[in-house]
Amino acid sequence: SGKTCAALLVADRAGAACYTDFATLCDWNRMAQQGTLEYSSGHPKTPIELWREWTNANVGILDELGLREKCSDFQYETLKRAIDAREGKPCVFVSNLTIDELAKVYDDRIAARLAEGTVLTMRVPYE
Repeated sequence: SGKTCAALLVADRAGAACYTDFATLCDWNRMAQQGTLEYSSGHPKTPIELWREWTNANVGILDELGLREKCSDFQYETLKRAIDAREGKPCVFVSNLTIDELAKVYDDRIAARLAEGTVLTMRVPYE
């Protein structure tokens, strides 16, 4: 339906965007906590640096929020931190799930935070 493409267009227009999918953000968060996340120079990237980059980007874009049925505590805390860090700042959260479905996977607090801004529903033409 073009959700990711639309988000990437926002990233191109905004400049200095931080775009990633949720699984990768979780991986980076875990690696930063374990001291194994590195910049291309080989210098370690700390959790503080990881979250500073996400928070300070012109726009934060987090793709593929939809998990299968439920999330782990680690996934929940990573998503909550990502949402809270972007409060009052431009951000795009992309999912194949509706707000109600996201509430079932995460909880009502996460769903409410995601629903605070503009929610767009994109459907493929043949539906």
